[in-house]
Amino acid sequence: MNESEVKHDTKDLVDEAKDVSKQAIDVAKAKQSFDVARNERVTQLRLLHGVIASQPMLINVVAAQTRLTDRAAANLAEKLQVFQMRIDETGNLIEALQTVHEDNFKDRNDAAGNAIGNLKDARDAAWNALNDGDRIQSS
Repeated sequence: MNESEVKHDTKDLVDEAKDVSKQAIDVAKAKQSFDVARNERVTQLRLLHGVIASQPMLINVVAAQTRLTDRAAANLAEKLQVFQMRIDETGNLIEALQTVHEDNFKDRNDAAGNAIGNLKDARDAAWNALNDGDRIQSS
């Protein structure tokens, strides 16, 4: 190899190294953006989950002051049990979302969103069981 070829090859290597460095920087920026977006989504879901998860206790407090028939109380207990299962399931999905890789984020995020929908349905069912349950009539 002559000196001209060496300079040309060196220049090519330098240019290639610059391209690789730029690509690495772009990948790092994209990962950082994804991490920020993922953390924001997880925070939003945690907050929503936390608000909804506080309601079984409130329902129990109100139920203790309500004279439900045995059948209505059993129905409420069943709805509260389902509600608690949904709280746990949704919490687990949200926590798993915190560490999910970018390639799986959409599917996992959709699953967490669906779980929030199911959680809201379970919450509404519990409140409806309390509000619509038959009362013991005063004698």
